[in-house]
Amino acid sequence: MIFSAAWRSCGRHKGNGQGRAKVPRGSVGPVVRNHSGPSGLESSRSGFERSIVMDMWILPAIFAVFTVVCLLAGIWLLLHLTALAAFFRGKADVVPSSKPPIAPRSTVVIALCLFGVGLAGVLATQVIAIA
Repeated sequence: MIFSAAWRSCGRHKGNGQGRAKVPRGSVGPVVRNHSGPSGLESSRSGFERSIVMDMWILPAIFAVFTVVCLLAGIWLLLHLTALAAFFRGKADVVPSSKPPIAPRSTVVIALCLFGVGLAGVLATQVIAIA
């Protein structure tokens, strides 16, 4: 198992008698507890033993930001279809208009990048929310 250290520290492996890890109120996912040494002092922490608590509003806020970015870039691209068709001139069946594009090529590239980043962010936050 790749994440065996994290799996054991959450108390979810068989045979420990603890069952599931306790989740504090207002957090997403289990909090990994620190293990104290024999002297009662905290032992050195590794990356999996740190206590990480994420508030409930953070993930929806990130999702909303990515959604707004994706929607605004998509709407801008729809409003500037002549510039988008000129950008993809010669590819497949895209035929640009006889009118010159209003938006410069660099603006179309920026809008396409923002649309892609927004779409990837929306999908990533949905995968994180489901997992």
